[in-house]
Amino acid sequence: DMRSLRGAIEGPFDVVLSCDNSIAHLEPVELPVALGEMGALLCPGGHVLVSVRDYDALVAERPRFMSPAAATDGRTVAFQLWDWAEDGSSYALRQFFLEERGEGWETTCEHTHLHAHVEGTILGAFREAGLVDVRWHMPAETGYYQPIVTGRCP
Repeated sequence: DMRSLRGAIEGPFDVVLSCDNSIAHLEPVELPVALGEMGALLCPGGHVLVSVRDYDALVAERPRFMSPAAATDGRTVAFQLWDWAEDGSSYALRQFFLEERGEGWETTCEHTHLHAHVEGTILGAFREAGLVDVRWHMPAETGYYQPIVTGRCP
């Protein structure tokens, strides 16, 4: 639980990572709490690094469907449906898996609820958590497929 790391993990660390949009599972008021917990595990000068979806663009567009992707074996297909809240602040994500099973196909579905934390909200939460030198890095700068946010322990 990102909101109570100090009780579960012994530090200190040079870097604490939270990748692949995991902070979208947190309510907006929980962001500074989780980032404060990450920062509390750092050595002086250590960094928190978080990767997120670019929700500034996604909220404006509010896509309903993410394109299918086939597994390397070519016999499993995954796709997502997104049901957005009216105000665009969050969405229900349904992840479908279509898998070949013998002569037929089986469909399974997993679901979760995610919060569309935009850049300003995330940067503000980093600062509220006491992190400094807070920066937003776009994929063109880093080569990573999602924006990366960094902050440093003073």
